[in-house]
Amino acid sequence: MNMFAVRMTPAATASLALLLVVLNAPASAQTTPARPDDKDEKIVMSEFTVTSATRTEKAIDHIPGSVMSISRTEIANVQAASLDPNQILAQTIPGYSASYDDLTTSGELLRGRRPQFFVDGVLMSTPLRDVGRMSSGMVDPMLIDRIEVVNGSSAIEGLGGSGGIINYITKVPTQEGVVSTVQAALETQFKSKKIGWKVTGLTMVKRDNVDFLVSLGRQDRPMYYDARDNLEYINSNGSYEDSTANSVAAKAGINFGADKRQRLQLTFNDYELVGNNNYNSVTPGNRALGIVQAAKRGPNPGPGFKNFMRMETLNYTNTGVFDGTLKAIAYHSHEILANNGVNDPSKQDPAFGPIGTLIDASQIISKKQGLKAYWVKSDFIVPGFEFNVGYDHNEDTTYQNLLMTQRTWLPEMKFKADSGYTQMSYDLGPLTLSGGARYQTGTVSVPTFRTLYNTAPATNGVVFIGGSKKYSTSVFNLGAVYRLSTHWSTFVGFTQGYDLPDIGTVIRNTNKPNQSMATTGAVNPVLTKNYEAGVNWHGRTFSAGADIYYNTSPSSTAIITDPTTGIQSVLRNPAQREGFEFNGEWKFAPGWKVSGTYSKMLAYTSLAPGQPVNLTIIPASTTGQEPDKIVARLDWTPTKQLSFDLVGSHFCGQELNVGRGAANYWKTTQYNRLDGSVSYKTDSWGTLAIGCSNMTNTFQIVNENGTANNTYYAIQGRKFEISDTVSF
Repeated sequence: MNMFAVRMTPAATASLALLLVVLNAPASAQTTPARPDDKDEKIVMSEFTVTSATRTEKAIDHIPGSVMSISRTEIANVQAASLDPNQILAQTIPGYSASYDDLTTSGELLRGRRPQFFVDGVLMSTPLRDVGRMSSGMVDPMLIDRIEVVNGSSAIEGLGGSGGIINYITKVPTQEGVVSTVQAALETQFKSKKIGWKVTGLTMVKRDNVDFLVSLGRQDRPMYYDARDNLEYINSNGSYEDSTANSVAAKAGINFGADKRQRLQLTFNDYELVGNNNYNSVTPGNRALGIVQAAKRGPNPGPGFKNFMRMETLNYTNTGVFDGTLKAIAYHSHEILANNGVNDPSKQDPAFGPIGTLIDASQIISKKQGLKAYWVKSDFIVPGFEFNVGYDHNEDTTYQNLLMTQRTWLPEMKFKADSGYTQMSYDLGPLTLSGGARYQTGTVSVPTFRTLYNTAPATNGVVFIGGSKKYSTSVFNLGAVYRLSTHWSTFVGFTQGYDLPDIGTVIRNTNKPNQSMATTGAVNPVLTKNYEAGVNWHGRTFSAGADIYYNTSPSSTAIITDPTTGIQSVLRNPAQREGFEFNGEWKFAPGWKVSGTYSKMLAYTSLAPGQPVNLTIIPASTTGQEPDKIVARLDWTPTKQLSFDLVGSHFCGQELNVGRGAANYWKTTQYNRLDGSVSYKTDSWGTLAIGCSNMTNTFQIVNENGTANNTYYAIQGRKFEISDTVSF
């Protein structure tokens, strides 16, 4: 057992969760305070604030870019029908691709790029070797207060800002006294004897200047079926199916000093999801024949997958430093991401068995630590001028090994970066002008190592010469917002993003001798430019927003997998993305609300540097063009206790690069998905909810990012859920 793991029996978990609700709890149920987007009254846009776009709390109508905040009410609505955390993003973010109903999110993109995932402003993604699991297994959804999304390139976070930011903001006790909540849920497809279940307990305490929260949770998922009664595919990169998740979280804060202007807060979060290893997906599918890859009963020939995430942060805030606010975050995180055992061509080696028979499992271990600090002052020098200056220090150590043969797939890569930035804005009545710059330096160090056999069979792999590569770059942003009234605003913005390619994928697949960090151009940084314009309206009964964007990079990255050898290569060709997004909400009658989103994007690259940028980037490259998406939601609340929620998602089909060669051709069919739930707030038993995901039992092949012929599986079929959330 991993020394960091927290394992609990079902009985112990239930007992601990129930224990959380008896700490001086009154007998009446607690109602969650309404957020601005939950009010049925006149609303002006300045009431909506986010922190992820500028690191300071700022009204959305003062930010020249596409940002959004997913409220806890929206999160609860989605979770009432599906316990899949990825559905929260797919149903609420216009430019986020369809959920794969899976732990791996390697093909789930934001505007056609990999987003970076944060928890309370701390980066959880691993840029050096991205395995694509972050949104699914970082934190229990019950801990989330809101999810903030910054679309497109962003200079505010530096490294990793080219694909957008998704920041999970966890709860902080705000109500005096003790508030305890227990959430229990069951899910089933009525196709197996095992029923999935989840229990999470959360207690939040606030006593004058001191507050703390503690949460314990456990979730046990069964094996799922697709709409044609095939057992779901067990993805080698990790699946929800047949898994168990444990979560432990704690947060403690104290306000102190003159006028209580200072705050110190310590946060701990531990989330582990492991496969039970009762099923395997060894039997391949066949894309050409339409045969899906499905699981079958029996242990996987190797260890089960694991998704372990631990994070500790220490936050300090002082609102009285030179009449401004100083904030600092010191953090440490540790991730262990192990895959299933698989018969993969890239892992074959005759020293361990005949070619084509060797089964092995990879594991990525990553540790991060750093410091983020900034000082912000409103009305700096002149009224309406806000000045923000900050410094970041980041360290990342990542390596990847093969568990069954004890081979090194990637040696210990180390990344260190220091960066300083300044961000300014100036309010001139209804006009807000903003701009900023960030300068970052960093070093990636890699020791000398030999690649796996299959990269160069004639020489048993090749030696990659270790060394260090230094980076330095500056990125800028500039924008303007004009508020036409208390309801209308429009914006234009320009931002630059800076990112590293997946360096681990580049160097582990080296097949030429005498390559090094100094000679391998594919490890150079990725610079992007993003141009965007939009308009927003927000009123008492109707709100809407629309924006268009254009994103370009002179040397973007695309990962291509050879279906025969399994070896991945990183292409560095120019890329362009352009798109349109819309979101709207209409309260057309008392108790009735309809809302929806629409997104359309086009993504292009070239066959080679210097050639025309007119080849559509297909999803197989991990950063490709996603189908147009329409999501419509209908909410009906006939009484204060009873509510109905119905959401339909339509994914348009697409046929890309016709006549441009088999390797560049991609076709998907259109499909619809319908999810819904009904909930009732009782006086004594909390909120009861019954939900159903994929109500029409639609069969649809996942638009997965692999190119192998056997990477062919379907989304989950119809699934039912019943839950109860009680607060005291």
